[in-house]
Amino acid sequence: MSSAVGASGGGGTTHGGATLAKTLVDICDSGCLTTLSTEGDEGIPFGTLCSYAKLDGTLVFGLPRDGIHAVNAEKQSNCSLLLQHPHFFGESQAQATLVGHLRRFEGNDVEVSAAFTALDAAQPGLPRDALSLYILEIDRCYLVEPFRNGGSWIDLADYNAALPDPLRSINVGLVERWNSERENIEDIRMIAQCRGVSLDEGVSVSMANVDAEGFDLCVLRGEGRTEFVRVPHAHGHTCTTERDAIASLCQHAQLAWEDSAHAKAGASDAWHPR
Repeated sequence: MSSAVGASGGGGTTHGGATLAKTLVDICDSGCLTTLSTEGDEGIPFGTLCSYAKLDGTLVFGLPRDGIHAVNAEKQSNCSLLLQHPHFFGESQAQATLVGHLRRFEGNDVEVSAAFTALDAAQPGLPRDALSLYILEIDRCYLVEPFRNGGSWIDLADYNAALPDPLRSINVGLVERWNSERENIEDIRMIAQCRGVSLDEGVSVSMANVDAEGFDLCVLRGEGRTEFVRVPHAHGHTCTTERDAIASLCQHAQLAWEDSAHAKAGASDAWHPR
């Protein structure tokens, strides 16, 4: 059982859905590509794990010329691509499904060479002579955000305008480091307590994620009960660097410890009046 609570105890929020979807596209280099069977069990979805490359924001696939996906795409271009965060799992794993059409890549020799070069970087050793290039024309995007039940459709205009999260390449390392250093572990517990989390005996708190807009804390209680707490960055700032994120955590920790000290002083005054 799990639940999400926001910074003030309300419904949890994560950073912009369109940004998260674009982040998944950027950090992943493969996903489950599904096309519609055009032979045998016609119309049945057929999915396999496929690598892709990003070329000026366009997703490019190198598919075997006589392979099932290529055959399907030539007759029925409808397709989808499922992406999952490669480093976070379970309830902390974000997923995006891109729905659209698989089209032949129409480019000049320079563009085709650039596409194959990008594919080689994602999956070295691809036999160029046996592949045809396809691009994914995205019509819709369905996003399952971490720490949430269910998903929602992302407005295509928002998706096209969004940029990947600036902390995407360092957030995994930050989370691992913060959860392994004793001083940070104590700070994280105090931040959670300051956010209204009751730290009863046996309750553990850890950092689950960090992005440009804030932190996600994971609160694990007995009997497998899990809560996720969203904490916006200090002063509502957007963090674009590791230094920014560390500064935000330190500011939150300082305020949490100060609040705790004030609360204890108040309790002391109540029990031991001057």
